[in-house]
Amino acid sequence: MRLLRYFSLFFLIILFSSSSEKLGIQPKVITELFFPDPDIDIPTPGFLKKKGYTNFMELRAFLKEKVYQYPDQMSFVNIGKSQDGKDILAVKIHGESPVNSPIRVWLQGGLHGDEMGSVEGMLYLIYNLLNSPKLLNEFEIMIIPLANPDGYSKQNRYSKNGMDLNRDHTMISAPETLCLKRAFSLFDPEMALDFHEYRPFRRDFVNLGKFGVTSMFDVMFLYTSNPNVPAALRNLIHDSFVRPCYVDLDSSGYTHHTYFSTEKHLGSIRLREGSSSARSSSTSYALSNCVSALIEIRGVGIGKTSFKRRVACVSEVGLSFLRSAIESKTEMRKVLNDSSKQHDIIYATDYLIEKRDMNFIDLHEKSIRSFELEVRDLSQLRNSLKRDRPEAYLVSEELFREISPKLEALGIAHELIEFNSLDKNRVYEYIITKYLQNGTPEFRVRRQNVKSKLEPYENENLKKVWYISTSQKHGSHLFELFEPEANNSYVAWDIIHTELNQKLKYYRYHAI
Repeated sequence: MRLLRYFSLFFLIILFSSSSEKLGIQPKVITELFFPDPDIDIPTPGFLKKKGYTNFMELRAFLKEKVYQYPDQMSFVNIGKSQDGKDILAVKIHGESPVNSPIRVWLQGGLHGDEMGSVEGMLYLIYNLLNSPKLLNEFEIMIIPLANPDGYSKQNRYSKNGMDLNRDHTMISAPETLCLKRAFSLFDPEMALDFHEYRPFRRDFVNLGKFGVTSMFDVMFLYTSNPNVPAALRNLIHDSFVRPCYVDLDSSGYTHHTYFSTEKHLGSIRLREGSSSARSSSTSYALSNCVSALIEIRGVGIGKTSFKRRVACVSEVGLSFLRSAIESKTEMRKVLNDSSKQHDIIYATDYLIEKRDMNFIDLHEKSIRSFELEVRDLSQLRNSLKRDRPEAYLVSEELFREISPKLEALGIAHELIEFNSLDKNRVYEYIITKYLQNGTPEFRVRRQNVKSKLEPYENENLKKVWYISTSQKHGSHLFELFEPEANNSYVAWDIIHTELNQKLKYYRYHAI
């Protein structure tokens, strides 16, 4: 038995190697039983050739052809270039007879360069939208089918400088992130979907069952549980968009679940379900005050296996969310309009951990099997810290010069004012009371873990400050960026370096 387990571990290690990804290893019987391709024709470049995926030139040619065929509904938008000089291709699509006040939607694929199905799925979704004129009349849609062209050309997850672009929404350290964020803020969508693929075979799964297990879900949904996204918006995303999409996927025979990944805890496997992190698109988009979700399609590491099924799932989810946007248009706009009325700032310190029965495909039994596992549920706060919401944050001119490109990319409004025009009794400064800098870099950054206290401002040297109101459309970002204890703040990522007992170079302007 021990020899058998070692053999299965060896097999899965080979499966996860870069060479095995190219082979697309998945037992044929698993594909036939659980993930057969649908009987449909998909007229995108990746299906018009026998081998390989749509390459960058074929993608560009496909988009140019559609712009030529539909000049009144589709146009190119220049948003910037990758680090290797490739255009980050974007198109804008709208109906031939648009309604008054169409819903603005942002659709994105290929942020991770090894998630080929998300890119092909964007092309198929474009095709389906252009062939759905009645649906399209309700929308103005910005589509970025390939957000990371450098990584995609090498089938590599990362950008050219090694950055995971879906961990860069706070730091905004890569050129791709900067131009994508600027385009996003300028377009100002009411709904945003970011399509990805996930790895169904994981090393951590080898100890489940006799030969290990694989994930059974075609689609997994990652939608924010960040408490600084208003509860009404979080509930709207789940109840009015994700749930109806579950029904649509069920009717097409596709399986689905809330997104989970694995983590190690005391030497055992633990699942981590959901997300609240502002460094990922699902939360970052929601903090920009729009309906948001990150869609994970089952696909990384299995080559072109079930590729038609994966691409079809992308289009199915996109069209479902668009139909839900039409049905929920009035409610959605009311929720988005009311989002600035939340008062407390909340950041989580821990989440609910519980045992759950989780379903997987057992590779030995070739059937769906349930396992009781510990799950850390990031949608259910167990502990949190609260602070009153300030009227504004005040940033010194010196610091503002360093962070202004990041704030502008997020669409944060600001103005330079005379400090003496403010009520000084309402100005408070942060003083660092606990400080620890991580010894091991994370994304080349030694993160700072701090606690702070607020004291009335006493220094009289300030002449001008940048006034950044929290009562603005994208204002929820500010709580994640400026509260030092927030897990993705400028302090946490060492964008603003500090030390023990140091005063920060920005301030809170408390509400009356």
